[in-house]
Amino acid sequence: MNMWKILGGSALAVVAVAALPVAGPIGAITGIGALAAGTFGAAAGGVAEYYDTDEEDAKKEGKREGQKNAEREAKEKAEKIKIKKNIGKAFLAIGLACANCDGIDESELKSMEGFLKEFGLEETDKDIKELVYKITNEVNDLREKIALDETTDKDEVDALKNELKKAVNKSSIEAFSMLKDILKNIGDKKSIDKSIEDTSNAITEIIKADGNKSEEEKEFLREWEKYKKENFE
Repeated sequence: MNMWKILGGSALAVVAVAALPVAGPIGAITGIGALAAGTFGAAAGGVAEYYDTDEEDAKKEGKREGQKNAEREAKEKAEKIKIKKNIGKAFLAIGLACANCDGIDESELKSMEGFLKEFGLEETDKDIKELVYKITNEVNDLREKIALDETTDKDEVDALKNELKKAVNKSSIEAFSMLKDILKNIGDKKSIDKSIEDTSNAITEIIKADGNKSEEEKEFLREWEKYKKENFE
């Protein structure tokens, strides 16, 4: 199964528990006010009775309540979109960091497009380009250096491989930290635990997907388990 489909499913599950709920009516006042804002006739009489005032005042109050509701809902919708995008970015970083384990090929980068669209993101967005560069550039440079290095000096080769391992681990921590920054604002331990479980399942699934778990991928899993224990448990 495509890595980005796996990550997308888990990311959407996190969105479901992380996104702020749309605030419902505050008592009867909001419902009556919204109704009055839309239709004044008979509704105004009921509002007037609720506010213990005349119908003209009730109409004005209804308009104000309706406007407040619309503004609040627009603000909450914008916040939900922002949360969804941020979660998409965090899972993008996790996917790229995981792919760093054995190198990212062109097909993986191309198949990323559908994932980005699901979260309202574009590959050409400045912040997405910067994120991809941040997570992958150092690792890719070291892999290229190792591939082009013709030295037979074992110590030099081992030093480069050690640098590569550190770079892969660094990208993993950066990705996990992005998710942590989102989840810490949920404030609901049950929701955080569910989100962590979904993330763990996604990481395990994408590593199993190619049927050959490398040492680098095992290390990625160990880093995730360590980070999870230190930051979420």
